[in-house]
Amino acid sequence: MPEQIIKLNDNFIARPEDRVFFDHVHFKIYKFNPKGFKLLNFVPEKGIELITWKGLCLPEVTEDEFSHFYNKCLNYGILTAT
Repeated sequence: MPEQIIKLNDNFIARPEDRVFFDHVHFKIYKFNPKGFKLLNFVPEKGIELITWKGLCLPEVTEDEFSHFYNKCLNYGILTAT
């Protein structure tokens, strides 16, 4: 079975200077703390396998923190999973 691929929402424009993702379609701004913005920057535009992204994130956060962050990003539409 193929691994789940995650991507950032296609509507987002990143503004690294203030750790913001701007959704230009729904005119929403998502502001992140430095750690959250860093974790999302591990996701390339073409997407990444969930297991690979998790491996990149775990040196930065605990397993529980990762799960909470990932689920919150899915719920708010920041990430999409296929």
